[in-house]
Amino acid sequence: MRTYRLTRFSMLHWAMVFALTVMFSVRAQAWYPIVTTDSQLPDGYVGRPYSVTLEATGGVEPYTWTWLEGCLPGGVSLKSTTGVISGVPRGAATCNLAVRVTGADGAYGNLTYFSLRAPNKTLLG
Repeated sequence: MRTYRLTRFSMLHWAMVFALTVMFSVRAQAWYPIVTTDSQLPDGYVGRPYSVTLEATGGVEPYTWTWLEGCLPGGVSLKSTTGVISGVPRGAATCNLAVRVTGADGAYGNLTYFSLRAPNKTLLG
């Protein structure tokens, strides 16, 4: 069994390394935006107002949201400056769409895929 003696310098050195590691891990964030909204969006209903806000974290705000592929129910659209998907679905649909969020500095992450249903059913109440 070996015994090691730590000098004051090495103890101070390791304490500084530990403190910097903790500070970095707590303050670190992605340099590009990451979508945090669940991929299964809430259902919309034909003829009823619909609105959901996509959310992201990291990168540089303000974000720009871009609909790249897939569909949205007729009457529903994505607002690029806010990430709000809203409107009044005109017909029943099940849609899958791909969205990209881009930070103000132009950095972006992977495509995020969402699923949105707009069944043709009446809500009671």
